[in-house]
Amino acid sequence: MGQLARDRRPSDVLDRHRRQREAIIVDDQRHEADTLSLFFTAMGYAVRKCYRSADAVALCETFAPDVALVDVSVAHMAGYDLARYLREMRRDAVLIVGMPLR
Repeated sequence: MGQLARDRRPSDVLDRHRRQREAIIVDDQRHEADTLSLFFTAMGYAVRKCYRSADAVALCETFAPDVALVDVSVAHMAGYDLARYLREMRRDAVLIVGMPLR
């Protein structure tokens, strides 16, 4: 059994299922981030958007998203580095790394 599973109490799991899911979308193309935000909001997520990876790092100091969508070509920090950082901060979150469509 992994360290994370041992540290988790049953009440933690129940609380996680009761609260609204949260997502962070990181993309320097505003229209793409805004479109993804609309989709995830419609799916019932509380969404926070960042257009710069540095803003995402700062936000995640106080915000622990369940889902992270990261554009790998985001400016100011390699998208893969940002994804790795987010994964280290929240190992139980779902991390989706997107490839740019440009």
